[in-house]
Amino acid sequence: LDFSAPRATSYDVLHKGPAEAAFTVVAEDIIVTTYNATGLAAGAHEYKVVGRNSRGTGPESDASTVNVG
Repeated sequence: LDFSAPRATSYDVLHKGPAEAAFTVVAEDIIVTTYNATGLAAGAHEYKVVGRNSRGTGPESDASTVNVG
C-alpha cells in the first residue's frame, strides 16, 4: 500500500481480514508512506490509514480492498 496525507508526519495502518468484523491496527506511528503485508489468507482484505502529527490524529481514510487469490 502507498499512502500520504497533508501535514502528516507518521501513520497508523488498520487492517480487516476476510473473516474479521472490525479493523485492527497492524502498524502504529510509522514514518514511511508504504506498508507491505505478507502471509495473507485468501479473500478480501481491507485497509485504512490514519495520519498523525504533533497536533494529534486525523480522520481515517476510506477503506481500500486487496483481494488475495
